Amino acid sequence: ARFAVQLHHGGRVARMSITKVQPMAPFVMPGAEGILPRELTTSEIADIVARFASGAERAKRAGADGLEIHAAHGYLIAQFLSRASNKRQDAYGGALRNRVRLLLEVIGAIRKSVGEDYPVWCRLNGMEYGTEDGFTLEESLEVARMVQDAGVDAIHVSAFPISSWRLPPMSEPPGNIVHLAEAVKKVVSIPVIAVGKITPEVAESVLHEGK
Repeated sequence: ARFAVQLHHGGRVARMSITKVQPMAPFVMPGAEGILPRELTTSEIADIVARFASGAERAKRAGADGLEIHAAHGYLIAQFLSRASNKRQDAYGGALRNRVRLLLEVIGAIRKSVGEDYPVWCRLNGMEYGTEDGFTLEESLEVARMVQDAGVDAIHVSAFPISSWRLPPMSEPPGNIVHLAEAVKKVVSIPVIAVGKITPEVAESVLHEGK
């Protein structure tokens, strides 16, 4: 079997009980365990980008067949992407082109670290459900085009927050967020990965219908 390593930074949802350090985030707002994070400086952002690159290099050296950059599920990169969690007034906040800056810098640094031929892909929220000023599907489509241009080999489309959309109960239909991956597939030429209560039968149907 082949295996890939998923790289992520928890940001404001990192648990101080585990890390022993105060969480960091694009903007100060409540995080895990009720602990307020501190706002990242631009120099700290640059350090995080470098750490993603070194993590990618270690994964490759350890024998991983590829890696996924986790930019979904409310972790640090997703926190930068979403207007709901990014209220910065500098080059990393405001317009979408600024909010996506960290992700593009991480992709660029990882590519320099592991080379152009090593499989690298990105996990994105297709959208944030039930979140005021959350990451929208329209923004997701724009970001999908940007990360494709930045050199990722595929896009893995999920959703946020933790709820019936991500952890679907019996009342949710199979393939409940496949439509998000289908929308992304229409705007990029690289492979798209779908997720969300997908049975083998649903998977065959999704592939057959070109979603």
